[in-house]
Amino acid sequence: MMHLEELIFKFNSFTDCALSEEDDEIFLEILMERDKIFDIITQTETSLTWVRMEHLIKEQEILKRLENIKSKVLKSMENLTQRKKALLSYRSRFPFPPMPAFFEREE
Repeated sequence: MMHLEELIFKFNSFTDCALSEEDDEIFLEILMERDKIFDIITQTETSLTWVRMEHLIKEQEILKRLENIKSKVLKSMENLTQRKKALLSYRSRFPFPPMPAFFEREE
């Protein structure tokens, strides 16, 4: 098992890596990995004396980024909902007439 200092270093590395990542999906994957490290840290160290002001500032940046991603997802969901409503409410105004049957009756 890693020492607390190594875990904190790894946690901070994941934080920096996530903040420097431009792709939202990769950003979220890095944060999920970072969360696993945080769980291990909180299991071994019950106090948060290792947290510094610089960590809190980075957490604020992460929260802002997550809010932006949330806004994008909500806009995308709204667009999909509007498209679905438009498709479901579409009614053909000039429907094609039914095809006539071209059968001759034999007498």
